[in-house]
Amino acid sequence: MKYLYLLFLLAVYSCSQALSEKEKLEQYFGIIGVENPKKVLIIHLDGCSGCFSYHQILMKKVNEVGNYDVVLVTKSKKKARLLFEEDFNQNTYFDTNLEALDFGLITGFPTIYIFDENGDLSEKSEIDYGTSNLILP
Repeated sequence: MKYLYLLFLLAVYSCSQALSEKEKLEQYFGIIGVENPKKVLIIHLDGCSGCFSYHQILMKKVNEVGNYDVVLVTKSKKKARLLFEEDFNQNTYFDTNLEALDFGLITGFPTIYIFDENGDLSEKSEIDYGTSNLILP
């Protein structure tokens, strides 16, 4: 009975420690250095080596639109610089500790988070490279 009680307390404690998606995003952006995000694109470069050409196209589109913060999740800044060459801007951030994976913010596909004027998450979408037309929201 004593063990059952301890298991119950452990379950209650672990459930109360779960972060909401908003809390995860706030902590993550604080770590990465993104301030007052409006539109954020997170690309995991180490997840799919066959996707590099799609990553390049996506980065060019983001630079054409111009109102995105971009977080590149990779252990190697050198790889990112070789891949994107001159496509970096002042709104490009690096996640070299792969924090986005730890927080569960991305999977294999690039993910876009859009926030309203109050800073609340209004839309989350993944970009599927299976379609030939890469459309940004």
